[in-house]
Amino acid sequence: MVLAPTPTTPTLSLHLLGAVNALLATTHGYNGERRITPNDMTSARNHGGTLRVIEHNDGSVTFTKAHHGGCPFITSSGTQDCDNECAFEHPAQVQRALAQ
Repeated sequence: MVLAPTPTTPTLSLHLLGAVNALLATTHGYNGERRITPNDMTSARNHGGTLRVIEHNDGSVTFTKAHHGGCPFITSSGTQDCDNECAFEHPAQVQRALAQ
């Protein structure tokens, strides 16, 4: 008999949950609500960089899709500046290129 480990569900710390709360509030207002559809998630996953979450020593949190994996901002956990080589095509640009 082979027993597979039970899949675990990732959970957010209270600190990261607070950061997501602040992201919603600062983007859509303090009574904000935003429904994210599966299509939204697929589009976000397929365009731009990888989502990275950086927790800083001062308690702040950076959510970014704007940097490539080797960018100094990412490799230093946000303590160094971007190398300015982090250009990702906007989804509309990709769609236009596909249409041509």
